[in-house]
Amino acid sequence: MRNGVVTIEFPKGRHRGNGVVIGPRMVITCAHVVKEARKGTKIWIDGETAATIRGADARADLALLDTDNEAGAPLPWREAGSIGEKVTYIGSSHPDGRIVPASEVCPASKTLTLAANFPEGASGGGVFRDHGAQIYCIGVLDEHQHMTTSSTAIGIGKVRDFCRSLGVELPDKPAAPPPPRKYDIEPYWEWLRGHTQQIDFRGLKAGTKKVQAYPMDDLFIPLMTYSGGEMRKAVPLEEALRRNRMLVIQGDAGSGKTTFLRYEAWQYCRPEPGRRGIPLLVSIARLDTFIQAHAGKGDYPTEADSPAWISHYLMAQSTERKWGLERAFFETRLTDAETVVLLDGLDEATSEQRREQMARLFEQARTTYKRCRWVVTTRPAAYEGKGTLDGFTVTAILDLEQPQIEGFLKRWSLCLKDNHESAAEEHCRDLRGALDRSPWEIRKMARNPLMLSALAVVHYNESRLPDQRAELYECILKWLARSREEKPGRPRDAELLDRYGYLAVSMQDAKGKYLTRLPRAEAAQLLARQYKLTSAAEMLAEDEIDSGIITSEGTKEIKFYHRSFQEYLAARYLAELEAADRKAEVERLIARPEWRETLVLLAGCLHGRSEKWLNGFFRDLVAYGLGRKKLEGRARVVGLVGSMLTDLAAVEYALEGETESQYGELRTDVMRIFEPDGAPELGVKTRAAVADALAQGGDPRLKLPRDPGYWVKVGKLWFGRFPVTVHEYARYVESGGKKPGEWLEQMQTPSRPVVRVSWHDANGYCNWVGAVRLPTDAEWAAAAYGSKGGREFPWGDRPEPNDEVANFGGNVARPSSVGLFPEGATPEGLMDMAGNVWEWTSTEHSGGKSVRGGSFGDSAYWLRAAYRYWNVPGLRYVILGFRLVRESVP
Repeated sequence: MRNGVVTIEFPKGRHRGNGVVIGPRMVITCAHVVKEARKGTKIWIDGETAATIRGADARADLALLDTDNEAGAPLPWREAGSIGEKVTYIGSSHPDGRIVPASEVCPASKTLTLAANFPEGASGGGVFRDHGAQIYCIGVLDEHQHMTTSSTAIGIGKVRDFCRSLGVELPDKPAAPPPPRKYDIEPYWEWLRGHTQQIDFRGLKAGTKKVQAYPMDDLFIPLMTYSGGEMRKAVPLEEALRRNRMLVIQGDAGSGKTTFLRYEAWQYCRPEPGRRGIPLLVSIARLDTFIQAHAGKGDYPTEADSPAWISHYLMAQSTERKWGLERAFFETRLTDAETVVLLDGLDEATSEQRREQMARLFEQARTTYKRCRWVVTTRPAAYEGKGTLDGFTVTAILDLEQPQIEGFLKRWSLCLKDNHESAAEEHCRDLRGALDRSPWEIRKMARNPLMLSALAVVHYNESRLPDQRAELYECILKWLARSREEKPGRPRDAELLDRYGYLAVSMQDAKGKYLTRLPRAEAAQLLARQYKLTSAAEMLAEDEIDSGIITSEGTKEIKFYHRSFQEYLAARYLAELEAADRKAEVERLIARPEWRETLVLLAGCLHGRSEKWLNGFFRDLVAYGLGRKKLEGRARVVGLVGSMLTDLAAVEYALEGETESQYGELRTDVMRIFEPDGAPELGVKTRAAVADALAQGGDPRLKLPRDPGYWVKVGKLWFGRFPVTVHEYARYVESGGKKPGEWLEQMQTPSRPVVRVSWHDANGYCNWVGAVRLPTDAEWAAAAYGSKGGREFPWGDRPEPNDEVANFGGNVARPSSVGLFPEGATPEGLMDMAGNVWEWTSTEHSGGKSVRGGSFGDSAYWLRAAYRYWNVPGLRYVILGFRLVRESVP
């Protein structure tokens, strides 16, 4: 209930309308909202309070409700306003539940003239003036946002007469509410400033210089995503946050999700004009742990998805951090339109079931607290199925582009050299050269902010960069271990990493839960029991100060400096197990998506120890996959092995002998993911990862324009079954054709559409192939939606776009292998005509070229037959590809 205005549902979930509180337990609304009700029938107010009808007058379109609970303070009443006076309507279906300017009192009959922002389908509202309130119960709006014929406004006199007939007097003034308590929020701001104003390199040392933290403003580089607007261009992530009140940000480990939320919170701390409100920064892992610890106890909510958990958790944080703020303060803030709730790490909930529970909680919260802004971060692999958030816009952090990498290297060098420009330029030049000479896999890692930072630090201290990802983590962690102060009795570097490996594995498999933080005492107890230590607590305390491998989380918990450190150390520990024990552990954990990164790193760890061990590991893993009866289990193994082989490409490792042939057999079976209903049990992200892994060893579906099966006849023309793939385009590049953007990276996924090609690039490829061209806009549309435009989507009018028919809306968050959505094919068999990547056509308008079909980041709206947009021919985006057409097939 807000300012005496309530929402009404009858029956539950239907006939949503509004009402106005006129007494402690009385609400007035429109009769048509409750027209099917009878006295004694239950009505829901604000989704919770039950009410009964005292009386209804259809002639005046008024109804009076008695609520079972306190409905809040009544609103003041005044006579009707002057003719032409601007008033405000409480729109019942407005997405934010805000009071929006919508109408004015008209001269003739005092009906309401509507403005364009009147919410469609709204009914049962009231019209209010800023200096008071008056009610005009109105008719239902039709779909064109016009009043129905029974929409004459009702004056305050009829409202008074109706209420008096039921023995109720309208109050002239509401009871004065108690003055709100004033809180001193400076302790909170002080904590937030201290937590967000620096980028923390805790424990990292460059030579003899301690590099603990740098100012956020000096080192932060803007992260990018793709806009949801018509230009489809890369935009700062901050812009996506400003445009969406409910946003999910997907990003891989180390992509900068947490740093971005801290940067956003820091912006509110800066003394700049125009920034209002307060950010509420919440660790989802800690929230999840808090809920599990307090569920069913004391005054805490009884339901696991109750939005009230958020304010309870924040109050507990206030107590722990001594902010002096009560739960009422946070509840009030959650109803404020200027508040932004920054929820970090949905993927760090302790299990898949808990992720789903957190998702339901946040959905309930955004419904209950409609006015504030909501931002949730997560790793992409964990965001699918029931763990997704309904009603939230999804965006993805893009890999760093070369200008961003260059900007970081310059900023890093300036910070490292205390802003001495000549020394910074020399260091930046050396570091850039080392990156340029590195294998592609290491250069790719430089597109990740955390890994770029780690590479910069390792280069400074080791004067070299490693060749493989696991080797890089080993360098970082050994160097961190060596940076500790030498004291008698402290473990050696390798011994310390072994202990932390055990701690990492224990956290990731704590009674079936995946933990990223642990109570300090519990961590010490684990180490003491495993290694028979008498000083485990002291070891943790000392290492937290001077190694940086672990760090504090609150006053009672510890965590690894970054989750990727925890994952590598867990992989390192598994690599040291006996082969039989390691095999059993991998088979037990392979179905848990949160362990995937650890298992991929395990292959790199084994390679660093013994190629014989690695060969045996792959032999057992492939045999395990062949033993799975369900496609889901086989696909997981194929996807995992493919990712491992990609990770080992820098050291030129390949399967051999029987293992290679068995893996080929397994891959052939898993090709069913490209058949309709071939893998209904797999989530879309898992299917996409498996498809990429299949392509590493050669995808038999991929053909060249000269091959049988490449073309599909549609009317009088022949279209390419798929968009032009990386596999095809590579032949053009090998013959001297222009490389598209990020070509080395694209070559790692040959079954995806080639992207970052301009319209000119696409035409160059057509000329090289010969006898082919780009389709016109009309030809493309006819092939996708029928010659007469009879289909709304390429597959027909139904179903609406979903994970089975198209790559769109961030469900994969990147281009996917062609043909991965067979149920979205046209009747003739054309694939990927909707979603995945936009496709260039030859049609020109006002200097731009038409592109069609939508992309992986677009909403369902852009996949429709009716939509096209015009792009500058020279643009080369990751969302732009093309498809071939020809007049005949030789």
